[in-house]
Amino acid sequence: MRNVDQLVGSPIEAGVIVTPKGRPKAVMTGAAIGQAAGSALKVGAEMAAERAGGGRSPLGTRSGKIGYLALTATELVLLDGRQGLTSPKATSVAARVARERVSSAALGEGKLALPFDVTFDDGVCWEFEVGRANTKQARAVLELLQPA
Repeated sequence: MRNVDQLVGSPIEAGVIVTPKGRPKAVMTGAAIGQAAGSALKVGAEMAAERAGGGRSPLGTRSGKIGYLALTATELVLLDGRQGLTSPKATSVAARVARERVSSAALGEGKLALPFDVTFDDGVCWEFEVGRANTKQARAVLELLQPA
């Protein structure tokens, strides 16, 4: 993802592209309906599928939302982003949390996308999904987040 280093401002140990929970399903649903019925119904179908995902994420659930979860030596940084013409681009910092506040992280199973959850010491949980193509990067982040 472009612009990550500039926005994070510290060396990145590991990172992964993430989407709000329900986003991959929304894209697939919208594509299928768009083929059959046109763009107006496509947008409506994507929005309904994203709302059904209902995950908790500082990224929100707007159509086209994409993010980057970066792990530095001291922080977990979530970047807002968007899909560019050729590659995703980070646009701003959505959240920064001290790494020591992470109490658990988990990568689940899935066909289209894998659920990736990060829970903090205050009980707040960020819920994302990671595309299958980014599984290796998600596992690298997960491994570094595990207590020693």
